[in-house]
Amino acid sequence: MNKGYTLMLFGAVLLFTGLFFNMVTLVVDDTAPVFGGVSVPADGGIYDELDSLVVWCLDMESGIKRVTVKIREPNGYEIGYNLEFTRTSGGPVDWEIWTYNLTAPIATSGTYNFTIEIVNNANLATYVNGQFEIYTQLQGEWYIAGTLITSTTQTIYLSSTTVTFDFIKTSGIEDSRISCYVLNAQNNNTILTLTYVGSGQWSGSYTFSPGTYALELVADDGVNPVTMSIVDLTVGETLPTVQPNVPSVSRLPTGGILFWSGIIMIGVGWWLSRKPGG
Repeated sequence: MNKGYTLMLFGAVLLFTGLFFNMVTLVVDDTAPVFGGVSVPADGGIYDELDSLVVWCLDMESGIKRVTVKIREPNGYEIGYNLEFTRTSGGPVDWEIWTYNLTAPIATSGTYNFTIEIVNNANLATYVNGQFEIYTQLQGEWYIAGTLITSTTQTIYLSSTTVTFDFIKTSGIEDSRISCYVLNAQNNNTILTLTYVGSGQWSGSYTFSPGTYALELVADDGVNPVTMSIVDLTVGETLPTVQPNVPSVSRLPTGGILFWSGIIMIGVGWWLSRKPGG
């Protein structure tokens, strides 16, 4: 082959190769990213604490550009977290898994709101909103007529039939979500619902008929009720009155006294008459 033609052919190859590698790729994406239905936090989720954020998402056309989670605390303070791509799910659909490890866990009890923002490379966004709960287990102390209940086998004796009940919270979620009540353990009927009096305290009173009752004391936060059962309560019973044992004195009638006095005098006189010189 002529060397000139060879050079021309080689030059043409270089020309077309250069044009190919310098072409502008245009991707038209008019659909927003898809949320994979899996996230931490999840809407309606309940956690002891939250130490990481996770979002599953996918965009087949232009790919995911960024994932952000904004969390609004119960006091209204909001903070945003930019998640990082971690891996794909490896399932039938290769969902992208984006995560963020919190430097300090979210552990304060309360209800939080969150917004997940998923943005693709065409700047189209998908938003997911929800709420989650940081749950602190309810704990507290029950009192009956001012007496601290420390055991499920405890028995309380009271002379008054009107009895006060108190529950004092020592830890747990917000007071507005807690209810306290007293059950009759024999038939499981509620005999008293306590009234919230503020600062983590509930109080109420109930008038019983005299007798002994098996009670269940329940503080319920809607997640994990705290029950103190069974407490025996004896009300309105008094100790029997014991009368002193005073010996009785029999009284003889006047005629009887005179009769026996006469017998004694006759006997003494007879004995004296038999003595010499009597």
